[in-house]
Amino acid sequence: MFKGSWKTTSAGITAIVGGLIGIYFAVKRGAFDEGVATACLGSILTGVGLLFARDNDKSSEDVGMK
Repeated sequence: MFKGSWKTTSAGITAIVGGLIGIYFAVKRGAFDEGVATACLGSILTGVGLLFARDNDKSSEDVGMK
């Protein structure tokens, strides 16, 4: 999953952490509503997708795939 794609992996981790921080501060403020939930869930799911993505400058063979 994390083979040779440090750029997309770091972007994915950043998106996930950003979504979790957004949830934390919205709950702390008492402002957690549907809009916040949608934005944070979108950020977290984007981050998960990026964890499984491959950098554009890497070939399948570079990352150990056929």
